[in-house]
Amino acid sequence: MRQLWLAVLCTLFIIETGSAFILGFDNIPADQTALDYYGGIYWDNAGSDYGWGFGTYNTTNSTPYSGSNYVLNRGGKNFLGFTFEQTSFFNGAFFSSTMANAGAYNYMANRVRLHYYDYNQTLICSSNWVDVSLTPTWIGAGFDVSRVVVEHDTDNPLNNGFGLEDAEWFSMDHVVYNEAPAYAPPGFSSTSPVPEPATALLLAIGLSLAAVYKRGKE
Repeated sequence: MRQLWLAVLCTLFIIETGSAFILGFDNIPADQTALDYYGGIYWDNAGSDYGWGFGTYNTTNSTPYSGSNYVLNRGGKNFLGFTFEQTSFFNGAFFSSTMANAGAYNYMANRVRLHYYDYNQTLICSSNWVDVSLTPTWIGAGFDVSRVVVEHDTDNPLNNGFGLEDAEWFSMDHVVYNEAPAYAPPGFSSTSPVPEPATALLLAIGLSLAAVYKRGKE
């Protein structure tokens, strides 16, 4: 009986905690205008005019959630995504409307939604449409993903139809995800380990069983 209890306790206490990484994009070099590999993530269309670009409040009038920088969809690109170096627990990110240039309200995205994919690039699910503005709005996930694709609306009533009806701008900041404890993207350090909900539950059960076992010995 004692060996059985010990086996159960050992199983419950072999738990995995993820180290939380927050990408605020504030350490990107000032002369870098496009993202390729950054923060343990591969960014779509690297080096293209229709990939992920680097922005600040002064250039596009979107408000960063933290610091002064964020990333945006260059050229108003729709269905722009990013892929984790390994499957990760994606907490979420902040999104805002962004102007293509100062005063270009006609090309601001009004809504975005996220599509989540597994390591086989199979769609897991999609979020609901979320209204966005110049003030950052959090879109949370809370599960393991390999890839995330951002879709923006194409029905901005101010879009003036200069052949860019599908081009509307959004920005993204404060991307939060969890990885294995030993992993850290180049140039980044993790915050304190953050147990996932299931891990916390197992820990609580384990402590309870330990207390029961101790009482049984007395």
